[in-house]
Amino acid sequence: MPARNIAQLGAERQSAATGAAMPQSIALQSAAAGTVAPHSPAPQTALAGGVAPRNIALLLEYDGSLYHGWQSQTNAPAVQDAVAAALCRLDGAAHVRLSGASRTDAGVHARGQVANFCTESAIPAEKYAYALNTLLPEGICCAGSAEAPPEFHSRFSARGKAYSYRILNRRFPSALLRDRAWHVPMALDVGAMRAAAAHIVGKRDFAAFMSSGSPVSSTVRTVWELSVERGGDNGNGGAGCAGAGEDAKTANDAGAGGGAVDAWGAKNAKNAKDAGDAGDIVELRVSGDGFLYNMVRIIAGTLVYVGLGRIGAEAVEEILRGRERKAAGKTAPPQGLCLEAVFYGDSGPTFTG
Repeated sequence: MPARNIAQLGAERQSAATGAAMPQSIALQSAAAGTVAPHSPAPQTALAGGVAPRNIALLLEYDGSLYHGWQSQTNAPAVQDAVAAALCRLDGAAHVRLSGASRTDAGVHARGQVANFCTESAIPAEKYAYALNTLLPEGICCAGSAEAPPEFHSRFSARGKAYSYRILNRRFPSALLRDRAWHVPMALDVGAMRAAAAHIVGKRDFAAFMSSGSPVSSTVRTVWELSVERGGDNGNGGAGCAGAGEDAKTANDAGAGGGAVDAWGAKNAKNAKDAGDAGDIVELRVSGDGFLYNMVRIIAGTLVYVGLGRIGAEAVEEILRGRERKAAGKTAPPQGLCLEAVFYGDSGPTFTG
C-alpha cells in the first residue's frame, strides 16, 4: 500500500459504528492486575539490558461514547488504558508508557488520534496495527502504525490539529445520531454563523473561548480555518470556508501539504451529507496550531447562538476583545466533536494502510 502523510490518513478515516453498549474494558482488567503503568512521555534512553528502544507511533480512531475520554482513569474505562493494556499483551511487558496527541474528553470521538510508545519488541512497526486490532475492545481501532524518530512525541511534536463538530438541525432527534451530533431543533441561520466564523480565524487571544480554571501560560492561538456547512452543500470549502490566505498556507506548512487541508474539508463535507437527510446536518470544521480546553466546543456553542439570533455575528469580535468567558456561547455537548487529524510537518511518522 502507498505511504501517506499522517494528516491525509487522519482525514480519510470513516467514523465508527453507532449504537454499541458500554464495553467491559480490558484496560480496567489489566489495571486491576497492575499491568498498566502511569503514562508519561516515552523515554529516549536505553532500556534495561542496554537495548535502545524503538519509538512506535499509532494512528487511532475511537467511539468516544463508550469511554470516559482518552486520559487514564482509575475508576472508569479510558481509551489510553485500553490501548496500553493491549500493547502489554503484545509486547509481554509489565507496563507500557503511552502518550497521546490530544486528551479528548468523555464522549468525544477521534478519527485521527496519534499516540506513541517505546518498546524493545521485535514486532515490525507496521504490524502493530494488525495485531492491536485483534486485542482492542469495541469502539477502538488502530488505523495505522509506523516507526517514528527517537525524538518524536505525539503531543509535544504536534504543530496543529483539525476537528469537526456536527449539529443535527431538525425538529426531532435522531436515534442513530444521538451519540454523534448535538441536536438543535430550532432553525439555524448558517449565513450568520459563517459571518461570525470569519472573526475567529487568525491569530487571536481566545481567553473568552476557554473553560475557566484552565492552567495555561498564554491564551493566544492561531485558527487556520473555520468553515460552516449545511448538508455538505459546499464540499470544496468555497464560500462557506472562513480560512484563507496566509492562515491556509500555515496549515499546509504544518503538515497538511499538497492540499490535504482542503481534501480533509471536502471529505468531511461529504460525510456530513451522507450522515443524515439533506439539510439536516450542520458541520463545523476547524484547524489551527493549538486549542485551549473546550475551545472548539465553545466556538460551536457560540456559533449556534449566532445561528439562533441570540448573539450577533459582529458581536464575536467584541467577545474576543473582552476576554470574558460568560460573554460567549455555551460549551457545546461532547458527542458532536471529533478529532480529525494531527499535523506534524516533516517530523511526523508516515503510516501505511
